[in-house]
Amino acid sequence: MSQYFSLKQYLFRRALPSQLVILILLSVLLSALFYIYSKPQIDQRHQNNAEHLVASVESGVGDIIEQLNNLAANDFVTNSLIDKRQQQYYLPLFF
Repeated sequence: MSQYFSLKQYLFRRALPSQLVILILLSVLLSALFYIYSKPQIDQRHQNNAEHLVASVESGVGDIIEQLNNLAANDFVTNSLIDKRQQQYYLPLFF
């Protein structure tokens, strides 16, 4: 006696495994292509961000040095640091 399968059972046994294999291979292929394509772009973006950060830090350090030089060149600040009795009159002008 031959056994009959319903269409649903036939599709599950025959078509579904091959479709799953194709789907998995396609997923792996697309993931690999995405990684290969995006890796140089991500590296370039990281390089640009690092260069921008270095420029920002150098600018900040340069500004701090310039401010310190300006304070050191100011006679009122220098006098207020040396003259403790008159310090209360000099420093509030600047801070």
